This record gives sequence, C-alpha cells and structure tokens, in this order.
Amino acid sequence: MVLTLALTACSGGGSSAPDAAGGGGGQREEAPIPTLAGGVELAAVDPASVLTGANLAFGAPSPREDAAAQSFTSSPEVRAATARRVYEAADGRRLGDVVVLSLDGSEMFDDAVLAAFQDALVAGLAVGDVRDLELAGRRTIAATGEAGGVVVFREGDALVAVSSNVDADAVLIATRMIEAWARGERGTGELRTPLVATPAGAVFVPVPTVAFTPFAPPEEEPPPAGPAFDGAAAVEGRYGVVAGE
Repeated sequence: MVLTLALTACSGGGSSAPDAAGGGGGQREEAPIPTLAGGVELAAVDPASVLTGANLAFGAPSPREDAAAQSFTSSPEVRAATARRVYEAADGRRLGDVVVLSLDGSEMFDDAVLAAFQDALVAGLAVGDVRDLELAGRRTIAATGEAGGVVVFREGDALVAVSSNVDADAVLIATRMIEAWARGERGTGELRTPLVATPAGAVFVPVPTVAFTPFAPPEEEPPPAGPAFDGAAAVEGRYGVVAGE
C-alpha cells in the first residue's frame, strides 16, 4: 500500500499536466545524442605522383602483394591503396616495396588520430620500435632492425609506406623519394621492371647430383634407332624441323 501511494504521488496522481520534455502528455521523444564535429583537411595527391626517385624504378606487384595492399581499404580511413615493387634502375636489384594509401581525412577526428594511425601502420608492418626519423629534412616514422625496415611519410592525403628486408634499403628508398618530391619531380605511374643482361651460362647453377653436358654436334650423333616392334609410336633420337617453301 505504501509503495502504491508513493508511485501515485510521483506520477502526479493522474494529473493531465503536460510532460516537460514532450510538451503534450504523449510519448516522450528522445533528444539526439550530441556529437563533436571532427575531420582533418588533407590536400588531394595523386598516388602515382609520389612514385618517383633518383635511380628508382617502380614495377608491378605480385597478386599476393597487391591483395595485401588492398586489405588496407577495409578501414574507413583508407580510400584506396597502390602497391609497387621498387628496383635500383641501374642494375635491376630489387630494393623493397612501397604502398601508397589514399587517406580519407573526414574519418580522422583530429591530427592526434592521424598520427596514431600512422604509428599503428608502422608497428603493424615491421618488427622493431617505432620512432621518428629525419630524412632529407623531413620527419618520417620508422621501425628498422635486423629483420628489415619500414619508413612512412605523408604528402597530403597520400601516406607512403616503404618496406624492405634490408633496413638500409628502406631508408634509401624513402630518402630518394622525399628528395625527388622536394625537387618538384612527380611520378607518372608507369610500371617499369628493369631487365639486366645475364650471360646464358649463368642459368646453369651447380646442383648436387645434376650434371650439365652440351649436345654433341649433329654429325657425331648416331642415327635414330628404328621401331623395336611393329606399330611402335615413337623412336629414340633427336629430330629437327626445317621450314621452307
């Protein structure tokens, strides 16, 4: 009885006074949850334009490497991803890889969130402590060590992640790219995989239990043996095909 009276008193005893929030005694409307406006303004940069550097060649990635790069686009902060292999243009040596992530600044609340995203990217790609590294007068984020290295820098909305199995090569690639951008050089996105002249004999790599011997001159080869029995479909020997009119 006491509980019933208390609830009646709290409800106003059935009074028809208007509800303070609804204003009409009807169903109460929920006010929208207040939010804070955020976002980071990032200048639009063509991802192909940052793929430049002195004596660097940017080639097509393997399907597996491209799929790994595209996985970044599952994050709302990343609009697109571009992957390339990086070669030394002079001798064709593969130096490492580069992935350019096109960021969506509207998905970043502020600069602190953007910085945290970049740190997390480096930490996820490399084994080692993340640290600031100044290259060619620019601040970059890096993680280098015996297992390789990763260097990340940003131009507008283009976040560039350079990786290599050799930490010095990752630093070399990033340095050349930053220096080229500062000189006003812009990449075109052209795929280029340098081919280096290699002697034919270089393909014969010594392998245990395997011996490579040259073919005997045709005049020293014995003639092919005839079929061993009627109806045989093949004979042993080397055959040549001469085409002509």
